[in-house]
Amino acid sequence: MSRVWISRLRVTGGFLTGLDVSFQRGLNVIIGPRGSGKTTLLELIRHGLGAEHADPSRREAEERRIFYLLGDGEVVLDIEGDRQSYRLVVDAHGGGRRVEMANVALLLGQNELESIASNADSRLRLIDLRAQLTSSSQVDPEVAEVTSLLAELRDQIDELAEDVAQRPALQADLEVMVAQEASLMSEATLELSENRQLLHRLEGELLQLQADLNQAHSFEEHLSKSLATHSIAATAFNELTILPLATELQEKVAGHLDVAKQSLTRYRLELESVSRLLDRERQSRRTREPELRSLAEPIRTQLNEAERGLGELTARARNLRSQIARLGEKQERLEVLRRRYAETQDRRTDLLTRAETQSEQQYLARVAVADNVSRNLSSRVTVSIEHLADAGEFRKFLGGALQGSGLKYTAVADAFSRHLLPRQLLELIEERDWDRASLLTNLPADRVSRAFQWMANPETLSALSLVRLADRADFLLLDGSSLKSVEELSTGQKCAVTLPILLTEHERTLVLDQPEDHLDNAYLVDNVVVGLNNRSSAQAQTIVATHNANIPVLGSAASVLSMESNGRRGYVSNQGSYDDDSIVTAITTVMEGGEEAFRKRAMFYRTHGITP
Repeated sequence: MSRVWISRLRVTGGFLTGLDVSFQRGLNVIIGPRGSGKTTLLELIRHGLGAEHADPSRREAEERRIFYLLGDGEVVLDIEGDRQSYRLVVDAHGGGRRVEMANVALLLGQNELESIASNADSRLRLIDLRAQLTSSSQVDPEVAEVTSLLAELRDQIDELAEDVAQRPALQADLEVMVAQEASLMSEATLELSENRQLLHRLEGELLQLQADLNQAHSFEEHLSKSLATHSIAATAFNELTILPLATELQEKVAGHLDVAKQSLTRYRLELESVSRLLDRERQSRRTREPELRSLAEPIRTQLNEAERGLGELTARARNLRSQIARLGEKQERLEVLRRRYAETQDRRTDLLTRAETQSEQQYLARVAVADNVSRNLSSRVTVSIEHLADAGEFRKFLGGALQGSGLKYTAVADAFSRHLLPRQLLELIEERDWDRASLLTNLPADRVSRAFQWMANPETLSALSLVRLADRADFLLLDGSSLKSVEELSTGQKCAVTLPILLTEHERTLVLDQPEDHLDNAYLVDNVVVGLNNRSSAQAQTIVATHNANIPVLGSAASVLSMESNGRRGYVSNQGSYDDDSIVTAITTVMEGGEEAFRKRAMFYRTHGITP
């Protein structure tokens, strides 16, 4: 959206009905004593735009106050843009807002400057607004699903691998028995040899038949899941079709819904056809199984009676072949699962790499903003961005995940979050590489092993896959010869550092409620008013509510709205620069003693050579 500014605010209905205020580009000053309604006017702007509070603790109280003031009325905001004008008509519940307007203005009420300075998330959001980053980088939620699937696949692979590991030993035993069987067979009659070959063929066919039935059973289980999924989708679709829509929208989506319904129907019919085909094949094989057994049984009995020892050997060999055949099926299943695991792991790698790339791009955008802001500030104030320096979310997650493990989980969580990245920890747990993790974290291997075993469940790993480190924004003040983080500063210093940073932005409307509360006049002259005038020169709109007459005196090309002491309002506008006469002319409705105060301040600045 191109740069826009607020040109007018009106209230229709409710306690403040009839309120009608115009604003200009550049500096607009709302001046009046405490309790005269300045904050209410700004909160009406915030309500109309749907802008967030930098101080969440105030949000509910302010929203409740505006709700009662508006009642059944509405606040009307006129917004002018370089290419288009907008009008927002917003009721007490927020109905009528436009999502894209929420960031048109940055509104900071009393104490919110300090809240921004004191809160790492708020500082980062401020930088993101400047960088036009709509949100912090997020890992695709699909990563959690893929991670859970990987955990399930690992469990299946481990179980199959343990079974398949027995196959070489069984194969060696079978070779010994086959050799013994061949030795005994050399002494058997021709008829017995032919019968034995026939029995081997029948038993081989029977084993293959059983393998086919096992595979078909596994296939049918997944087919049943697919049919169940279809039923869920069909139910959801039926619910969707009965939901009301505007007539014109209903007509637009009707064709797409018809196609979706036909697709669902075809999907179900094809799956049912597959199910019927499998039923027929299963019946056919089950009919063949007793036939093979009936053919094999008399031959086996004859051989056992004719050659007692050979029969016993043959039975043992037959059992080994059966076990090896089943393990062969498991080996095939194991290879399929390993291929699927590798493909799934590649998919997750792509998703995580995409999130990391986005995070890197956001970091670079934030650094560019920080560098630009720092260049436009005095040499005493610097904005810095540390990449992936905020491990708070990671540490909090680990503390919760390790509770109940029997470990001193706080120390383990601190070590993991300090030395490992979330993705790195995830992969180390999945690979069961606690020796490497021990080296990286300086924790004993046995403690790391216990922690890994405790966390190696699908739910924890899925949640871990979504955890990320955040960039950290800091406002630094040169105090003497050392740079101090904003978190080390006093309340006044925090405001003194944060306000000039806000004023360097010239792209969006800035609305400030009594920003001078913690600042002295000298600082206002040297820093704040210069920033205000720079914004005005760049045609950036600033709306300031204050009871300090120094701000409109020094701010050039300002519009002044004076709030009377009884809480009602009056409005005048002056498009020229202020001097001691024009100030008084501009303000026609002022608080008691206001004219004399403005004259004295104007004379003071002129006497001391301060040019507005």
